[in-house]
Amino acid sequence: MQINTKTMNIRVREYIAGPDSKRVWEILVNSILFNVLCSLFLIPVALILTCSLILAREGIMMLFRIIRSFITLEVFRDPRREYLENSERIRPLILSSIISGPNRHALMLGTLSDETQRDTSFLQQKAAEFGDIYLDESSDECGELFDMLRDDDFQFFRRRSVPASHSEGRDLILFDITYRKDELHLSEDNGVWLAAVLTIDNKDDGEEQTDSNDPPPGRIVQIPWKIVEDSISD
Repeated sequence: MQINTKTMNIRVREYIAGPDSKRVWEILVNSILFNVLCSLFLIPVALILTCSLILAREGIMMLFRIIRSFITLEVFRDPRREYLENSERIRPLILSSIISGPNRHALMLGTLSDETQRDTSFLQQKAAEFGDIYLDESSDECGELFDMLRDDDFQFFRRRSVPASHSEGRDLILFDITYRKDELHLSEDNGVWLAAVLTIDNKDDGEEQTDSNDPPPGRIVQIPWKIVEDSISD
């Protein structure tokens, strides 16, 4: 399976900028009303924290961010706008299935590297390998990866970097995702693929930095395969 990433990026950006992507945006971002109500709710919480000896700093920073969002009108801004204006904040992905479970939940393999994304044979091979490790009770020698795969309680938007010992020097990420069966793609070599849109969120000021190997935070949602099918050939 061959991917033309340039064409795929164009098709997906046309889709998310159009009216047919309403369902996708409902998952990727919060509504303006939701953001305003949350900010108002958090004001008394922040005030309470500022009175605490231990959490006063966190309370002050929270209150500062809330006040700043109202002064700059950021809280009233269409949350889609910042993603549409910055191509680095929202990206199309093609994911290869590792395992699927009940309630249309799945664990899939993907990457933020365009070079690795184009190497679909490698992604499918690794996804199949990880599926075998998950099913093999004697895979304890796989250590950290085995533990990650067996930690299979679905968590919305969870993304985890594949340990270096099993990534072959590539940037590989495990994604928890909800799927629609009728929008999956079965390749000629029996690979199960899913097209998705992923957001990359900035950390809030003062937010504690995590391990540099962790994937950037954000959300992910499946999009119809037809959006990307003219950029992919089996």
